[in-house]
Amino acid sequence: MSEARFCGQCGRPLSTRARFCEACGTAVEQNPEPAAPIYAPAPPAYPPSPPYQQPSVAAPSSSAPVKQRHRFHIASLIAILVGVMMLFFALRFPLLSILGSEASAIVTDTRQVIDSSNDRMEYNYKIHYSFQSEDGKKIQSTYQMNKVYNISNLPRIDSTIRVLYLPQLPQVNMPQNQPPSILATLGAGALGVVLIVLSIRGNISGSWGNRRNR
Repeated sequence: MSEARFCGQCGRPLSTRARFCEACGTAVEQNPEPAAPIYAPAPPAYPPSPPYQQPSVAAPSSSAPVKQRHRFHIASLIAILVGVMMLFFALRFPLLSILGSEASAIVTDTRQVIDSSNDRMEYNYKIHYSFQSEDGKKIQSTYQMNKVYNISNLPRIDSTIRVLYLPQLPQVNMPQNQPPSILATLGAGALGVVLIVLSIRGNISGSWGNRRNR
């Protein structure tokens, strides 16, 4: 059954297929066919993603050794060099006695040492001498005589003394009749060992770092 229609201008009833109102002549709108419903496509369904879990890092085993990197500071390097030099000074006479060669040296000068660490009344003298090594090199060196109260005990200039030197390094030499004292040798050797051990263990660099941080 068709629905009754009325004129929108005058309100008179209209016939089913009327295109104009018979009373006032107003055009009548035709009912358009209903448009097909538009269906929006449903969004695709995705499976739910699992919750994010932060990756766990395994703690290092307490039994595994942890390597520590030692950093050598300038103070440690200087202490090691000083320790090596003191050890070399302590072992110089034994090394020259075993591995050294003998040579005749000429005394070129004799002077009393007077400075901040040597007083005039201590009568310390420095003896200058020169010799020729096996390969023909002329080597000049010195040694010191302390507390010489009788100058007649000093070697005269142009006199001859016997020296020991290393053929590979002739700059390392000393008079054969002037070995270092035992106390000086033991003290220098012990102090050199202490400096080297403390530097390797990092004690000197650690104390130096604490000083700088203050």
